[in-house]
Amino acid sequence: MARDPPVWPFNAAAAGTAPPPVPFPTAPAAAPAINPTATTAAAAMDQIFERPLTSKHGSAGRRRYLAGQTVSVAIRIDGWLEGIDWDRTKADLVADDFDNGRTAAALRRSFEQSAHVAVARDGGRVVGMARLLSDGVCNAYLVDVWTASTHRRRGIATRMVNRLVDAVPGQHVGLQVDDAGARRLYESIGFRDQPEFMSKVSGRWLDNEANRS
Repeated sequence: MARDPPVWPFNAAAAGTAPPPVPFPTAPAAAPAINPTATTAAAAMDQIFERPLTSKHGSAGRRRYLAGQTVSVAIRIDGWLEGIDWDRTKADLVADDFDNGRTAAALRRSFEQSAHVAVARDGGRVVGMARLLSDGVCNAYLVDVWTASTHRRRGIATRMVNRLVDAVPGQHVGLQVDDAGARRLYESIGFRDQPEFMSKVSGRWLDNEANRS
């Protein structure tokens, strides 16, 4: 009989089950081209999809007008950190009231040291991010799930979260949520309430070398 997953958080390090840190992967020198018109499930879910837009003229759909021409706009979701302007991303988080005080360098370090990441890109701009901490065995923690306010309600967060959850089969994935809209999102993906979460800050929040560099 399958056992119920442990209640998050689980101290894997104390239990002696946490594996040694795994270096974060780097992107290949030349990533394979992705066809924006691909109709496979993998392409639609994890790599690239057209985002519906509504123009100021009232037309809605999967295309928008730019300089008198109709162009397709695609959002790509990948698991690489190359090409990210961390200062701009930090500024976008501040503008969306999603910043928790980390410096741009500390934000980058948080993602680099995560087990898995998901990044949504609209051309050269990062419009969504999420990361997953994991012991590689049985427990994972979803954190920093953000979609730019200009790109919300288009399925981006759902695709990022599903991508991360799929990366850790057999593991219990936990998260914290304090927003009704976010709660509805996670419930729609399959997350369910657990007993009350407890936490403690070691010393003072963000008072560490990562935020002084």
